[in-house]
Amino acid sequence: MRAIDCPCGHRLEGADDDELFRLVEKKVVRIVEEIALETPKTRVVAALFDEMGAGARTLFVIPEHDLMLEKSTRNLAGVKTILAQNLNPTDVLTADTIVFTRSALTQVEEWLS
Repeated sequence: MRAIDCPCGHRLEGADDDELFRLVEKKVVRIVEEIALETPKTRVVAALFDEMGAGARTLFVIPEHDLMLEKSTRNLAGVKTILAQNLNPTDVLTADTIVFTRSALTQVEEWLS
């Protein structure tokens, strides 16, 4: 059996690793450069997600709190914004698409290595 621990305290254990990996393989992972907004712009973020073909349940991973970005995504149906340090197996497994900013991905890579 394999177990995965993350810094947020969640633990994922699976007796059938193959099933877990099949679930992860179905996910679409996208990486975007940093997004800087001076004011909340839901349309801008929605257009970005549409361009990259984000699914109905999108997990958007950011490195730190960004009020403008969080306000821009909170009204988008099916989009959940989460800090990289709070990334957890439940959110990953329930998302169709996972979108990381480049620095959020770097943070996740650091605690997984």
